[in-house]
Amino acid sequence: MDTKHDLTEIRVKNLGPLIDCVLKVKPLTVFVGPSNTGKSVLAILLYALHRRFSEVSKGTGAKSLDFYQNIRQIYGVKANSIEKQIQTSLSDGIKAAQADNPNPNEDLEITIPSPVIKIFQHVFEKEAKDLSETIQYCFGMSIHQLIRHRSRAESSICINTQSTDHDAFYSLKYSLKSDKTESESTKSIKVKLDDREELLILQSILNSTSRKDEDTNEFSDETFLFWRVCNRIYRIITSIWIGTFSNRAFYLPADRTGIMHAHSTLVSSLIERAPLGGIKGNLDTPLLTGVLADFLERLITKETKYSRNRLDPGFPNRVSSKSVSKIGSKIEDEILGGRIFEERNVLTNYPEFRYQPCNWENSIPLTNSSSMISELASLVLYLRNHVRPGDFLIVEEPESHLHPAKQVEFMRLLANLVNLKVKVVLTTHSEWIVEEISNIVQRADYKGSKRNSHSLKLNAAIPAQDIGVWLFSHKVRNSEIIGSAVSEVHVDENGLYPTKYESVSEELHNEWASLHNRS
Repeated sequence: MDTKHDLTEIRVKNLGPLIDCVLKVKPLTVFVGPSNTGKSVLAILLYALHRRFSEVSKGTGAKSLDFYQNIRQIYGVKANSIEKQIQTSLSDGIKAAQADNPNPNEDLEITIPSPVIKIFQHVFEKEAKDLSETIQYCFGMSIHQLIRHRSRAESSICINTQSTDHDAFYSLKYSLKSDKTESESTKSIKVKLDDREELLILQSILNSTSRKDEDTNEFSDETFLFWRVCNRIYRIITSIWIGTFSNRAFYLPADRTGIMHAHSTLVSSLIERAPLGGIKGNLDTPLLTGVLADFLERLITKETKYSRNRLDPGFPNRVSSKSVSKIGSKIEDEILGGRIFEERNVLTNYPEFRYQPCNWENSIPLTNSSSMISELASLVLYLRNHVRPGDFLIVEEPESHLHPAKQVEFMRLLANLVNLKVKVVLTTHSEWIVEEISNIVQRADYKGSKRNSHSLKLNAAIPAQDIGVWLFSHKVRNSEIIGSAVSEVHVDENGLYPTKYESVSEELHNEWASLHNRS
């Protein structure tokens, strides 16, 4: 089970076709159901929330300010009294923690009291107000266009988290119509300071009374360090508040084959037209959605180094990032039958993606390979260059261009990815994918019973409580579709997820039987 956050829940009202849905984010989350019921809408929203809140919790992004700057902007002339309040609270917290644990070599668990939590809430609400811009960027349309057609009721997004590790809950509600944010949290939260140097700095500063140089009205070195530590504590608490949304996310959109084939032409065209924006005015070239723009950008960039972010408590650092990359290699070996690699232009450093089948001396451009190769090439590149344990991976229609047998193999590899602490979200229309997920649950039960069999791939096993399968369906009123409803489905007495795909098979079989009998 996900031990870092026992509950990460999102409630969406009147967004796209979604009327009112409650989603509990699991290590493996699967969206199934007919087309045009909002599966991609909810998937893109999850990506937008991760994109915005991972920046907030880690203090990154173009608009991110440090904690002190936010305090000055929010409280203005009252900022000095707020500073004293924070200093007093932290000083009392350290003294109480030292009294409980006098061993100087052990970490201190400091209780952040209610007045400081309220200050943190105000700062976080201010930072979260840019959520509307992120949502519009990811969808490629305005907030007004995203509100459900004909809906006059409330249109909102609410995030609820509960962490038993920190005995804390948090609720953040964002109204799309009013562009307002409000939040609620536990009155106090315990934070463990595991950096000895920072703890000594904090203790030294809190014992000192100097805050500003009286001649220059500038920060002393001690005060600068104090606000740096405060910023870290604030980021730790926001990571606790927003749960899994504090982690990075990656989105692999549908029609990856076409994108992989056309990316070089598309990007070249956009680059060529970029300097002409103010000269030629509006062009007929359609704008990219944010998820597609991010996807293209990550295809042509490569992370050369990745290190654990100290602001992310509970980061699953026990699992090596090389293990995630090995899943990409298994996709190449077991499904693609060859290697995906890139050759970069010496002058522009722009990559050309190529495929080299096993036992071939030469490679071929990806545009000349099969649609299956192009479909999975982007995932292989993502696992090799970007995705790490703790990240969030959203894959639309993983079954595209795959033979049913390959769909099953691919789902097993994705299950292994989940076991490496990568959270995965899938949107699918494939009965084979859903049936393999049922088997993945069965394997976990079989493994839990301590029986063993070499014929079972027990490593592709996930317990039922770590999987969420959500069925999307049209809601009809007076013979008219008014929106979509979303409900969680669980494994039935037959060990299967009832997703209504079987009704299609039954209808086909019945028709076949009828025609066969007539003949």
